[in-house]
Amino acid sequence: MRFLRLEKICNLRATVPAYVKFWIVVDNPIDSHVSTVKDLRTRMNNDQLQVSNNYFINVIHYSENRGASYARNTGYNYSTADYIIFLDDDIVPGENLLDAYIGAIRRYPDAKVYVGLTELPQACNLWTEMLSACNVGYFYSIAQKMTRPSWGVTGNLMVRGSRFNPTIQFKSIYPKTGGGEDIDFVYQYKRFYAPQGQRVTVGVPQAKVFHPRWREVGVFYRQIVGWARGDALCITEWPEKTFLIFPNCVEHVFFIIVPTTAYLRRPVAGFVAAASVIAIESLMKGFSYFEDVLSSPHKKSHARLALYKGFHYTRYVDASTGLMVDRAGYTIEKRFFLFS
Repeated sequence: MRFLRLEKICNLRATVPAYVKFWIVVDNPIDSHVSTVKDLRTRMNNDQLQVSNNYFINVIHYSENRGASYARNTGYNYSTADYIIFLDDDIVPGENLLDAYIGAIRRYPDAKVYVGLTELPQACNLWTEMLSACNVGYFYSIAQKMTRPSWGVTGNLMVRGSRFNPTIQFKSIYPKTGGGEDIDFVYQYKRFYAPQGQRVTVGVPQAKVFHPRWREVGVFYRQIVGWARGDALCITEWPEKTFLIFPNCVEHVFFIIVPTTAYLRRPVAGFVAAASVIAIESLMKGFSYFEDVLSSPHKKSHARLALYKGFHYTRYVDASTGLMVDRAGYTIEKRFFLFS
């Protein structure tokens, strides 16, 4: 299945003149994987040679898995292109992906990071419902919510070529499975081009890919842990981006109430305190949320629907077009504030 998607990626074409090369980095040491990818390259290159000397495929492979950062640096540094598009091998690209990115270059020639749209499937079980509720996939579709995103996931991202900014690299300190390295990478672009006073990032919602991962791999704890570790490393790598905030209910309960209760040996009092903290914070968030929603008659129906459906309001948000409740810009980030 994954090799079929890889073939679809390599079949991407632009309807306007553009010189394109594909670099496939195979960091899986299994011989059958390497041979399959090389056979794909040979067959597609031979077919393409009958048409033009464009859209050729290059394959690089390693005898060991060196991680996402190392693999991306390989393609990033081997290429001499003006712009480089990062795509994961488990995505299904939209047919007009190249046209969308080329159009974005023409509209925003000064940008250095172009963030594409990665669509996730609807939640299909309790595990994916939980991921939706905690908003862990928010930045996959950030291009649909912001014109100038702060960063974007490298599963669908276009950046200025490495020959223009060779000091920018994916760092090896981040987990091999991925997590945090994409944030760090985009922040490096922002710092590199800061003296020019330019807006570095831009969202390209027309550059769509579909990420079917949730439906196929089930529960992937290791991936989630890697994201958490990588995000935590960003705090030490970019201290100037950090800020102080009052602990939320989970932090209150597990880092303050539980240790204090264990020390004082008063479980009933601890339970009451924990329940009170959770209730108070939920009410505060709820009132803040519904005050904004009910400020306009147009939004009252959405608020009632959320009240009636309770937790399954996440499905309503996912099903709505553009992941927005209305044109006023109330995005999924605002909607999921109740469950954060």
